[in-house]
Amino acid sequence: MADRDARRVQLLRVQDTLRRDGFAVLGAPGQEADDVIAALVMQATTQPQIKSIVIWSSDKDLLQLVGPGVVVQSMRLTGEAKAHPDPTGVDGVVARFGVGPERVAHVLALAGDGSDNVPGVPRVGERTAAKLVERHGTVEAVLAAAADGSDPEMKPALRAALVQHAEQARLSLQLVT
Repeated sequence: MADRDARRVQLLRVQDTLRRDGFAVLGAPGQEADDVIAALVMQATTQPQIKSIVIWSSDKDLLQLVGPGVVVQSMRLTGEAKAHPDPTGVDGVVARFGVGPERVAHVLALAGDGSDNVPGVPRVGERTAAKLVERHGTVEAVLAAAADGSDPEMKPALRAALVQHAEQARLSLQLVT
């Protein structure tokens, strides 16, 4: 409880500093920050006077928002962002996941995302998820192919995991969308 109180105090200090420096601090009770960011981006993309949007975040699920005039700049100072400091546009999303931004949620739903407590399907990593989504298009289509055995490239253990954890994959899709 003490850690939680300390984080709350730190967050309030950061918010006060941002406001004092002229930044808007937005939030919605009961909503996660990435959901607020997504809502703001979707609203902003309908405004003709807004030409470009840069989302500063290391949250992978925000990559589904990338599109014309919308890029994501990673906030990581080491690792991946150090090697790729440029903002991630559509080409960067395809290079990273093997699919476009409109299908990132499907990849993350199958692979899971530990940083956002998205369970995914056990033993399905991002590469496998990306290949499945690239071949089938959506989580539902992947699950259907697993259930009916129509994908000859799908190994029996993977097929069994997808069938067994189909509802978890569907829930994961809801969580990351």
